[in-house]
Amino acid sequence: MPVFKNYTEDGRLMNEFSEPLNEKNIDRFISEYGQERAKMYISILAEFTNEIGNTVFHHMDANSRSPRSGYMIKKLTKHFYDDKMSIIEIGKKMLGDFGNKPSHP
Repeated sequence: MPVFKNYTEDGRLMNEFSEPLNEKNIDRFISEYGQERAKMYISILAEFTNEIGNTVFHHMDANSRSPRSGYMIKKLTKHFYDDKMSIIEIGKKMLGDFGNKPSHP
């Protein structure tokens, strides 16, 4: 379970967000961390989930309610990307926005 730590410019810990990200707390997460930082954390989380063998963007049902499914990643990213994009498009765009190549093009 990731703990997101938010530091000030001079390195002091501002806050921690250690609960699992979900539809109920994503707005608070974004407001506490700021849009750009929240977007980066979510993209890293999505890439990590994909890398450890849970191929979120390619083999999971995007309508599944499983918390690690494409459905949840899409719900979390709807704040940043067009709602009409497919889960694969969102995955590629998220990783592309941070200068990374998608794991499985």
